[in-house]
Amino acid sequence: KLTFASQPCGGRERAIRREARARERRQGRGRMARLSVVRPSFDDKKSVTTAFAGDKIQHNVLWADYVRTWLAIVSGCAAGVLGYTGLWGLAVYFLTNTLVSVALLIKAGGDASYFAGMQNLFSAGITGGFGSFVLFWTMAYDVVHIYG
Repeated sequence: KLTFASQPCGGRERAIRREARARERRQGRGRMARLSVVRPSFDDKKSVTTAFAGDKIQHNVLWADYVRTWLAIVSGCAAGVLGYTGLWGLAVYFLTNTLVSVALLIKAGGDASYFAGMQNLFSAGITGGFGSFVLFWTMAYDVVHIYG
């Protein structure tokens, strides 16, 4: 039975939704939500269609960009203090971004649809934190190795 927004929910349906929200919170997926809709089919088997909540995906992508930017700053400072120059410094940046993407994929339970696909998870936001990385990389390198 499909329930539309204009129809009131019964007590049993509210309890099912409450339990699903509690299960998501226990799994650590508070705002990473995906909706499943059961669609009736002609052969007595249930077919499940997955619908994605665009605002939740947008929140996840923005949060991933936020994490990437802060880790770009931290890894830039680390690369500068450790004295990495040239391609080794860039390798630190791309390694950090790869680790962030893998960590977010693990957090999402291996399902990249929380971030609008695997390609979006690994490639989106890479250029956003690059300027911050270079700024803090050169600043930390100068403070420790040139002026220190």
